[in-house]
Amino acid sequence: MITNESLLLKWNTLTFNANAFVRIDADHFLEWYIGYENINQKVLLLVTEFEPDTLPSSKSVQVSTGKRIDGNWALSFKLIRVEQEDVFIRLCSDLIESSRKQQNNLSGLECVISRYNQWAKLMEIYKTGVLSESMQKGLIGELCYLKETIRGGMSLGVAVNGWLGPEKADQDFIFSDRWHEIKVVGLSSSVVSISSLEQLDSPVPGELVIYFLEKTAHNDVYGFTLESLISEIRECLMESLEIVNMFNEKLLQYGYIDLPEYQKQFYRLRKVSKYKVNSKFPKLVKGNVPIQIASAGYQLSIQAIEPWKLV
Repeated sequence: MITNESLLLKWNTLTFNANAFVRIDADHFLEWYIGYENINQKVLLLVTEFEPDTLPSSKSVQVSTGKRIDGNWALSFKLIRVEQEDVFIRLCSDLIESSRKQQNNLSGLECVISRYNQWAKLMEIYKTGVLSESMQKGLIGELCYLKETIRGGMSLGVAVNGWLGPEKADQDFIFSDRWHEIKVVGLSSSVVSISSLEQLDSPVPGELVIYFLEKTAHNDVYGFTLESLISEIRECLMESLEIVNMFNEKLLQYGYIDLPEYQKQFYRLRKVSKYKVNSKFPKLVKGNVPIQIASAGYQLSIQAIEPWKLV
């Protein structure tokens, strides 16, 4: 297995020689090479017998294709901004490992292209390619509710389609008769943050769902990682490839892509509380604040909203 650290070490132990490449892993079905171009620029190279599609370059990574003298094609990823080396190494090791089970044929090339396109979208939003800790926790909360909804018997397609958090909707889940806003806090938290005037504003009744989450040790029998939670949900959706693809697309919209970093931190769900949000629920919405206030965020006392608690 190629890790970020081992890949960087292999690169740094190469003697710089422009346009000279060495194969990174002889056991890999695809022909991956690393080397340098021009002024010490790191390059990842894939040699394939099929012509690759044209891929977008970014400010940090230049992507190019070319036909070799032997008739094969070369797909190269070149680092052009040294300050982004960490992200580039992360990208390269992921391309290598995510394609490890692919044969050196057209499907193998398509796998690499698909994976790079996911990264390209991700790097437009997050420079490191990894969600911040607070965003990971927010995603965990939404996924916990999605899993609960599926296990409750809701149609898989309806459940996944109703998950609108990744699309920046006013509420995280919206179904035909009810909406649900998901929050994640620490076990000792006394308040929950509402980020906008729209978040709890709807003409139909809804729910505020608060998950109390904390970090835990890897050997906690109740512990899980973000990656393991996603894998569990994917297993539930496997009866429909279309729904799995919809789920994966929503993860990408959220900013998530399968990476080893999401397997490291373990969490434990301590409890969940649900509150009925109706016209009497304490909330700030555009209808009850001065028209001069265009936007606002606020905090609710968890103890003070006990009268609206459902579970």
